[in-house]
Amino acid sequence: IPLTYRLILLAIKPLAALQGAYMMLFNPSGYISTMTRSTISYDPSTQQFALTQLAGAWLYFAFVELVVLAQSDDVRLWRLLCGGMLLSDLAYMHSVAQG
Repeated sequence: IPLTYRLILLAIKPLAALQGAYMMLFNPSGYISTMTRSTISYDPSTQQFALTQLAGAWLYFAFVELVVLAQSDDVRLWRLLCGGMLLSDLAYMHSVAQG
């Protein structure tokens, strides 16, 4: 696995996922104001469940990157997992563009 991919997927992306999960769980209003173009007020009764679900997904990605990929040099496994993460990233970027 090339060094560039290892650096991005084993160091940078997991830290970003952990920071995002932390913000969603402990500073949701800050997360929402950072990720949306317009002013959206945070309402825990209608938004927190979705942020908790997204935080769980990001914690899963951090685990996959920090543990599963770090333990394997299998190119096929890396391609499959990175393909899944790319699909998730594309959906996430689309959601940010909608906001």
